[in-house]
Amino acid sequence: MTPFIILDSVDFIQIPVTDTRVYFPASSHLLGKNIQAITLNTELDGTDITGNYQIFDPENCFITLFDIDGNLIFDKLPLYMLSNENSEIYAINKEVDFERSYIDVNRGGNPEAALFFNVFISEYDKQHKPQNNCRIKSVLLFAGAYISGCTINEQEKIYSLSFPVSNQPADISFKGMYALTGKKINRITLSNTNGKVNGYFLIVPKEGNRYINNLALNHLYGYNKEPLPRFIEPISIDFDRTYIYIRPTSEAEYENQLTVNFYYE
Repeated sequence: MTPFIILDSVDFIQIPVTDTRVYFPASSHLLGKNIQAITLNTELDGTDITGNYQIFDPENCFITLFDIDGNLIFDKLPLYMLSNENSEIYAINKEVDFERSYIDVNRGGNPEAALFFNVFISEYDKQHKPQNNCRIKSVLLFAGAYISGCTINEQEKIYSLSFPVSNQPADISFKGMYALTGKKINRITLSNTNGKVNGYFLIVPKEGNRYINNLALNHLYGYNKEPLPRFIEPISIDFDRTYIYIRPTSEAEYENQLTVNFYYE
């Protein structure tokens, strides 16, 4: 495992839990892609991206994952170990045969619930180097690229935006935000006043070969009051097309203040 992840491109897979064994759906959009890692949204009070399914509790569930050559990647790995709230990530760094892979649900299915996975993809070659604005803590080969564990540089700039949110579906748009025009974003974190907000972040990079589709917000919250080590291969964001999709939770309905912190070079 590695205690950090560098986000290049991100996609998602959602699986309704209809039986005691569920298979990943046909994933032609992931064919030929180098998969850095996959993580599971474990916001158990939340819902999926549509708001139609509750997030399924992964307790007593196990994942078996194969690569395209038929080799096992995970053999009945307890599913909760892939939680996006974990500070460490299981590196895969292979092309995955999702259609052959499956999850055992040993306590029975729930057709009103779904498993929501984020899939991290790397297209960079092995000569890619860490950015100079990161202090190197350790360097390792992960997801086909040489990257470094980073801490926030004293000169790194932060731009924060706050939004009032409630326990209702809502779309937060960043249209017309020009303060970060031309800036390279290398990290995003979230903070709030009344508990975590359930939702998903659609980030549209200006680089046409990259995408961050519906990243579960749990990835961007803190762990023991420290931000999770999720760094971004620096991107220029098309803010006019970028959204946060807030989805309702089963918690008490209260007003909340969500703050989005953008770190840039």
